[in-house]
Amino acid sequence: MIRVDVNGVMMAKCNFCEKLLNATKGTSSLRKHVLKCLDDHQEATHSTNASFDPIVGKSKVAKMIIMHELPLRFVKYTGFQEMMGYCQPRFELMSRNTLKSEIFKLYNMEKDKTLKLLDNIESKVAITMDMWTSSTKMGYMVVTVHFIDKSWLSAITVDNCSTNDCMIEKIKNKFGDALVLGGRLFHMRCCAQILNLVVRDGLKVIADGIEKIRDSIWFRECSKSIEN
Repeated sequence: MIRVDVNGVMMAKCNFCEKLLNATKGTSSLRKHVLKCLDDHQEATHSTNASFDPIVGKSKVAKMIIMHELPLRFVKYTGFQEMMGYCQPRFELMSRNTLKSEIFKLYNMEKDKTLKLLDNIESKVAITMDMWTSSTKMGYMVVTVHFIDKSWLSAITVDNCSTNDCMIEKIKNKFGDALVLGGRLFHMRCCAQILNLVVRDGLKVIADGIEKIRDSIWFRECSKSIEN
């Protein structure tokens, strides 16, 4: 209990439930409240601790880091550590190396699940790939596999990078007759990327006109500022 002044009246505030109690009528009622509130708090804490699995807790933190693209140092933030210490005292604070290990465990688990899924697919599949560079200059490739049933067309969709043409030929030579229609429809070019290239080329043609328009707008806005 802590003593607080509420509009000139001395009250007692419970440390557990934060309920305000009259502090001017003796201590017996305050003592009863404290004992009951303490029992309730200990029972709730015991129930939470009994159902808490530290291994699952680490896995959940790793999953959160992946889902929200948080930095590995997130587990060292004081706010995160204080929150976990309050919510679950049994949670063991993680280092960045431990977190990295947990992330790779999740990766390997999901990888095994994906491989087992692909092993059980009897139909053809369609693959879509995209490559991008992160802010840390690391290259990544995303591979997406679509499948419906045995009649689904097997194809791969990529952008128009010249290196993809070479890669496609190597894949076609690898699979040979296993591809639908001998691979004639295997290479699917990304229409969105083609459209983007067309628009960019079109903007280059009218680049001088666009620049003049921008200069005219800038001059007009400057003139307004001078007039005002």
